[in-house]
Amino acid sequence: MSAIFGLLRRDGAPVTPGELATMRRALAHWGPDGGGVWHEGCAGLGQVLFCSTPESRYEQLPRVDPELGTTFTAAARVDNRAELMMDCGLRGTESVVTDSDLIWHAYRKWGAACVKRIYGDWAFAVWHPVERKLFLARDHFGNTALYYYADPRVFVFASDRQALL
Repeated sequence: MSAIFGLLRRDGAPVTPGELATMRRALAHWGPDGGGVWHEGCAGLGQVLFCSTPESRYEQLPRVDPELGTTFTAAARVDNRAELMMDCGLRGTESVVTDSDLIWHAYRKWGAACVKRIYGDWAFAVWHPVERKLFLARDHFGNTALYYYADPRVFVFASDRQALL
């Protein structure tokens, strides 16, 4: 399964590409199929991709939503795809809707309450720059790891503890 990571400078200092590259290297074994990073100002998010489902080959994360002004990343295998697609009003070929797309649409529709509707192994992060708010969530059973470290200057998270070191 893919992995996610991120860094938030609570003191307002900018996140550097080198910091995110270091985290990404620590997670390289999780994502042999690519991935991406995004950073702007005091925040940065990333994903390393492992294509484990037919839909995952279409993943392109992190994703910026210009309408909401948010940035999103995920590592996910969603088990209730058909139900979520119907509830979110998604039509078309199911194979081109990625699991992260389903989670993103659910988050847009229900906000934080979306976690009650998503079944499978997943973790995701949404950065809200205007509010300076980071929303993190993982599956109900904790199958998908999500570690974090926080102090007054920094908040950092990842799917593997090695990326926090």
